[in-house]
Amino acid sequence: MIDLTDAGVVDFHAHMSLQIGVGELIRRDVTAQLNLFHGTPGTSYRWDDLEPAPDYERGMAQWAHPLNSQYRMLIRYVAGALGCEPDVVEIDETLSATMEQGFSMYLESVLDRERIDLVVLDLLGELRDGAAGFPDDRYVWIYGITPLLSPLAVIESGITSLDDAIRWVDESIDSAVAQGCVGFKNLMGYYRALDVSRPTADEAASGLRQVAATPPADVKESFLYGRVGIYDEAAGRAARAYEDFVIRHIVARAGDLGLLQLIHTGAQYSPNQNLHAADPARLFSLFSDPASNGTTFVMLHAGAPYHENAAYMAWQFPNVYVDLSHTMRIPGRLNSILSTILSIAPAHKVLYGSDSYASAEWLGYSAHRMRKHLALVLSDLSADLEWTEAEAEQAGRMVLGDNARAILPGVAR
Repeated sequence: MIDLTDAGVVDFHAHMSLQIGVGELIRRDVTAQLNLFHGTPGTSYRWDDLEPAPDYERGMAQWAHPLNSQYRMLIRYVAGALGCEPDVVEIDETLSATMEQGFSMYLESVLDRERIDLVVLDLLGELRDGAAGFPDDRYVWIYGITPLLSPLAVIESGITSLDDAIRWVDESIDSAVAQGCVGFKNLMGYYRALDVSRPTADEAASGLRQVAATPPADVKESFLYGRVGIYDEAAGRAARAYEDFVIRHIVARAGDLGLLQLIHTGAQYSPNQNLHAADPARLFSLFSDPASNGTTFVMLHAGAPYHENAAYMAWQFPNVYVDLSHTMRIPGRLNSILSTILSIAPAHKVLYGSDSYASAEWLGYSAHRMRKHLALVLSDLSADLEWTEAEAEQAGRMVLGDNARAILPGVAR
């Protein structure tokens, strides 16, 4: 069995931790997933302004059931780390007392506990101020560009020409770059398919004019992706032409700036997402475009349940990587997912991430879990891949941190 206990970790994908306990984490998590479904998702990742969900009790019964493995394992991990009983009330009392001594100090203690050297924070459209309280030397951050994609966003700003729209997009990007972001995140998979066509500038300009002249039948709104208009078939095609042009423009800017382009792929367990639309194989239209060759892409969440497709995409394209975040929430399938990805994708193309949110304990739990599962899977795969034990351990250290250090702009190797 290989040993990864002392490997330094870079968490490639996480969200800002909040000063809340495990009980509040579960409440906000369940409520947020239901509100995404009902179209009332709140205004920020903090989820502190959520509307009570009409089917909250049913959601709690499903996602917070005592045998639900992700919460059960989190509770047991935190109890062990804090030296208390695996009871949410006792855990939260202990956490509250610890956080009162200094929230940044508490965050640093969790990072140190699991040897997490650096966290890549997705601030979901906020700028660097969104990371206030996180230890300064332990994070870099990603800018969420999805609210910039919808034609409705520019139209409601009084913009109807393509040149002005691109200028508006670039101003937002430039602000984030000036504050030190290391890449952009695209969440289009939450509301549309991942295929990206290749419209010309004239087609995008015509699409924007057509959408501006066509009021949407409805509007979907979320802090995750902004305001998205629901149109009839003709206006919908026009909106898609504009949006795809903007997506490709941002991808090109990422390449020109030497920054990363992260893309949400696969499942999130809110019932509002069409799984088939988020299959990473759909990104072939973007990855295969020669204009995208200068941009480094990362498919988030391993594309699960289409993780085999994600692994093949990382194997197929030199500038495409696969991140493992969110997979720790499916612990019963984690070994299988890791085995599939690591037996297909080159070892240097796989990145550890947690997709932690709200509670810093997700950061700790996920790193702890990944070390154990990664060691088991790599030990089992060694024979098939003809790796020595030293080579298998090297692969594990690459996944846990070295690969991220190699592609993150400005991060010491």
